[in-house]
Amino acid sequence: MNDRWWVALLREQQGAGFPDVAGAEGVLTIPVSDRLVTQVIASRIPASVPIGEIQLMAERDNQFAVRVRVSRSSWMPPLKLRFAIVRQPQLPSSPVLVVQIASQGLATFAGPVVRMFGNLPVWIAMHGEQLHVDIGALLHHYGASEFLPYLAALQFTTEPGRFLVHARVSVPGPA
Repeated sequence: MNDRWWVALLREQQGAGFPDVAGAEGVLTIPVSDRLVTQVIASRIPASVPIGEIQLMAERDNQFAVRVRVSRSSWMPPLKLRFAIVRQPQLPSSPVLVVQIASQGLATFAGPVVRMFGNLPVWIAMHGEQLHVDIGALLHHYGASEFLPYLAALQFTTEPGRFLVHARVSVPGPA
């Protein structure tokens, strides 16, 4: 017996534009722990990047901290940068999340520090003290861009210990 019948059904529906569930909407909130976000990001850092350790810590008021230890420097203490979410993705026109460096006194050095670690992924751009995360390009990079048209709204927030992803998905109704 094939236990994955529902995967085939979803793929078939997706390929046709979900005609049999046209007009469906769903709202979900996905809380993700600091530990899981850190694990996912750490596992995606190329070996060529000189990061020995990285830790993300969600805080209140849509802020988070990133603690980084340079692997080639045992004498240098870990660097801790704080960030604040300043702009949410506006779907479908601008699927970009913007975070601002909020560390007092370190914002000036953040750009050179980020560049020291190598090229940023194609879906992240640094503009002054802001990081722009292009959700569309991120989904494309990981082979999931076909899901972007179904995202009606997307918001990222934080609370101590957790990053929260809020999404509203929508399947267009019959024409």
